[in-house]
Amino acid sequence: MGTFMLFEDFVEADDLLEDYSSGGGSTTRENQPGGAVLLATGASASSYRGLRSVTKGFRLQNGMQFGARLVPLQSARQEITIGVGDLSGNAVVANRSDGASPGTWAIVTQVNSGTYNYAYSSVVGAEDAEIEVAVAADSIRIDLFINGVLVATLTDRTKIPASLLGWFFMRVLTNEAVVKQMGLDYVWAAGVR
Repeated sequence: MGTFMLFEDFVEADDLLEDYSSGGGSTTRENQPGGAVLLATGASASSYRGLRSVTKGFRLQNGMQFGARLVPLQSARQEITIGVGDLSGNAVVANRSDGASPGTWAIVTQVNSGTYNYAYSSVVGAEDAEIEVAVAADSIRIDLFINGVLVATLTDRTKIPASLLGWFFMRVLTNEAVVKQMGLDYVWAAGVR
């Protein structure tokens, strides 16, 4: 076993993440001190824009952590997701799904392409507010932290994937025919293979 780590602050041009999308949009490196990236969806409903690790290597059973410092630039009819997933339908993510008003942050899991499982926090999303989102997870417990404070925990082992070796990813999705944007200061992930 070895340690697998990723840290991307968007300062150097050689990013450790690759762009992915559905429905167009753009990923723009902002020219400012410290580096930043602006993700923008296309203007059609269900359009998304995101970043994902170039290589897979995050294994839940041995413990993993991931997070991001981000700024959602809208607060309605969008979904923000940060997590680790694989091609077998297993995932552990931090998610905020906004309706007409901002939604709350939650831990969301999926086991073998089954139903989604939620552990909600009481932290409501905000527009134009920088936020640090982090998750610590293993095969028996998943914790969600917002700005360094533990806000949700999932311990029901039937809702935690028994096997997950996946890619780190994050995205913003629009739930209406309007462009949604999210700024990223940095993202990170670490685990043991």
